[in-house]
Amino acid sequence: LAAACLAELLRVDEAAASAAGLSGDPYSPWWSTSGWVMNDDNHHTLHLRDGERDITVVAHYRAGHFLLELPEGTVRAAARRLEGDSYRVELDGMRFTVDAVARGAEINIIDGGSLYRLTLHDPLTAGMEDEVREGSLTAPMPGQVIQVLVSPGQSVREGETLMVLTAMKMELTISAPADGVVEAVNYKVNDQVEEGQELLTIATSTEAEAAEKGDA
Repeated sequence: LAAACLAELLRVDEAAASAAGLSGDPYSPWWSTSGWVMNDDNHHTLHLRDGERDITVVAHYRAGHFLLELPEGTVRAAARRLEGDSYRVELDGMRFTVDAVARGAEINIIDGGSLYRLTLHDPLTAGMEDEVREGSLTAPMPGQVIQVLVSPGQSVREGETLMVLTAMKMELTISAPADGVVEAVNYKVNDQVEEGQELLTIATSTEAEAAEKGDA
């Protein structure tokens, strides 16, 4: 569980760094992934599902490491990517290497020949998929943008986190409904959004194929 959380946190950092590099201002604080929230501890909340079990993990950002609030207790944790999907993980001083393979919202942890499968899950947006039209992503409720992880022209995978909002002291993850390319990002970090406002637009692979057939 801790390894899956660390891999996802590093993936979010890498995605933000990539988006910043594609932007006109890569050093802007808008690309920060430190979990900063006004008048609150720097943290990021991860919602995962292990089979039918829902798990919430709070990752507190510290200099060079995280404090992970796991169901079993709080641990001091750090990780770095080695090569490909391999990560060097440290938990309360214990070091080991695992593979963390992400497939959309699914995270597969391979440790010593054993496979553990977890799924990123946002309980606030569960069941809202049918309300979001393909290629357009709207705010499910009023809130504030706290992370923007993509920029126009960037390719994304189905289930990939695009933006994170905070509402009523909870986090809302906005994910790609399908593989595609980001066409527009309409809000930046700290912007306030209202329910139903279009946050981003992506051209899905299905839409691109239809356009190509129409041009043929």
